Amino acid sequence: MSRPHIEFIQAQVLPWEPNSWREGTQAKILSHDQETGALSSLVAYPSLWQADQIKTTVDEEIYVLDGELKINGDSFKSGCYGFLPAGFCRSISTEAGAVVLSFLELSSSDSPDEYPHMLRLDTHDMPWSDATDPNVIQARVGLKELRVDPRTSERTWILKMDVEDGERFAINGIERHPVVEELFILEGDITMATGRLRQGAYFWRPPMIPHGPTAVEGRFVGFFRCRGGAFETFWSDFDTQVIWDHKYKPILPKAIREKAFDADEQTRKY
Repeated sequence: MSRPHIEFIQAQVLPWEPNSWREGTQAKILSHDQETGALSSLVAYPSLWQADQIKTTVDEEIYVLDGELKINGDSFKSGCYGFLPAGFCRSISTEAGAVVLSFLELSSSDSPDEYPHMLRLDTHDMPWSDATDPNVIQARVGLKELRVDPRTSERTWILKMDVEDGERFAINGIERHPVVEELFILEGDITMATGRLRQGAYFWRPPMIPHGPTAVEGRFVGFFRCRGGAFETFWSDFDTQVIWDHKYKPILPKAIREKAFDADEQTRKY
């Protein structure tokens, strides 16, 4: 697999760079597949930015973190999700600027005609569905399903764990998934073996990587994607003790390490 394991990096410690695939914007590269060109990044659109009649040869998923974009006249404010299929023609503009999570992937469709339309969801208007996995149900887990690919069963979703103030919840089992798992933290924090992931943390985890235990105190909200098929969780038949003060022990490729200018700084805005 040509995309390296990243677990985890705080986006705050990565520099903004000129965005080579969308002229006039800046980007923080979160992960990149050198073989396929697939790219996960944060994109900063400056005020009064505009481009007309854009077409891409790849699918593009976006989630607006801050500000507002207009895409073919439709407003995408903070909390809006969009799926823009390969070949879909769009005009994009912003008045006051925007910061956007962006994911570029090769299309699973043999023909762009299978996905002729843009998908737009305001996630603030979507209800939370209940978790069904008995291993996590005590954490008051909620889900918002954003998209399931009709050909591959690959998913994009938002997940929350909402623990009562002053309480802690630990998932002591070790998990594995048969597909790639990707996460960007929108709110709160979560503790894993590589440290405490705070708002702005990102990981890209290859299939079948064991991970856990996991611990939450307060509220956690994350933007998740899986690639390579349907998402499943295989649990260990034993429990592991949570360590709440794990030191930061990232798994990072050299390119990410070289760009991170202060890996201990947790407060710099996206």
